[in-house]
Amino acid sequence: PATSAPAEPTTTPAPTKTVAPTPTDALPTPTESRLDLSGAGIVSMTDDAADEYAPNLSPDQREMVYMSNAGEGWQLMVQDITTGVTRVLTDNGANNFIPSYSPDGTRIVFASNVGGNFDLYTIDRDGGPLLQLLDRPGDDVYPGYSPDGGRILFMSTSGAGGYGIFMLDVVDGTISTVIDGSAQETFPVWAPDGRSIVYQSDESGNHDIYALVGGETRQLTFDSGRDAAPVVSPDGQWVVFESSRNGQYDLYAVPIGGGIERRLTDYEGDDQVPRFSPDGKWLLYQSHRNGNLNLVRQPFTTN
Repeated sequence: PATSAPAEPTTTPAPTKTVAPTPTDALPTPTESRLDLSGAGIVSMTDDAADEYAPNLSPDQREMVYMSNAGEGWQLMVQDITTGVTRVLTDNGANNFIPSYSPDGTRIVFASNVGGNFDLYTIDRDGGPLLQLLDRPGDDVYPGYSPDGGRILFMSTSGAGGYGIFMLDVVDGTISTVIDGSAQETFPVWAPDGRSIVYQSDESGNHDIYALVGGETRQLTFDSGRDAAPVVSPDGQWVVFESSRNGQYDLYAVPIGGGIERRLTDYEGDDQVPRFSPDGKWLLYQSHRNGNLNLVRQPFTTN
C-alpha cells in the first residue's frame, strides 16, 4: 500500500562517510514471484503491468530500489529480495529518478522534480521525509555516491555545452566540475577506486562510452550505435553498457582499459540500464522482452 506523501524537503546535508556493510554470500534462490526466463540463468525480479526502471541493490543485497509508474508519476519502490514483498518509498505525485544506495546502505539518493525542476534528494532506506541536497536552476540528475560515501557524482544541464558532469561534497555542500566542455557528457558512474569515472559523451559525433582515469580521458567504444548507461564491475575490470548497435538495445561489456567488446544479451526486446550486484556476480537491468518494462537479473560472465 502507498505511504503518505513525504514532508516538505529540507536542505539538510546528506550523511557523512560511513563504512559499507559486507554483502550476503549470494542472492536467494528464485521464488515463484521471480520466474526463470530460461537461458543464461535469467530471473525475473518484477512481473507487473506497470513499467519498472533503474534497479539498484542495497550494499547488503537484501533489498532492491527501483522506479515504477504504477501510480502517479514515477515513484521509488523497494523490494525485499528474499520474500519479493514490495513497498512504496515515495508517493509525492512527482517524477523520482535513478535511485542508488549510499555505501553504508542507510540512505538512497535520487533526482526528483517534486520542487519544480529536477534536483538531488536523499531519503532514508526505510522511508520518511526527503532531504534536498541541491536547489539550483536547471536539472541535476543521475546521482551516485562515491565508494567512501563522501561525494555524489551527477550530471547537470548547467554545463557549458548542455549536460556536464559535476561532484557534490556531502559534508560541506561544495560543487566541483568534473567534465564540462562543448560536448554532452552524461550517465556518470564511479569506478571502485573512487578516483576514476566512466560516462557517455558525444564528443566524437556519436554517443560513446569514455573513462576518466588519472586525469586522462579514454574512449572505450567506437560503434555507430548509441552506447549509454555504463556501469563498472565491483572488481574494476569491466564496463557494462547498453547499446543500440544491432537495432535494439542489448548489453555489452568492455575492459575498462579498452579492448574487445562482448555481447551479454541477445533477446527480443530492449535490455537497458545495467547495474551490478555488490558482489559482482549478477547484473540487474530493465528488459522489455515480456511486452512491458520489467526488471531481471542474470549471472555476470564475459565468456
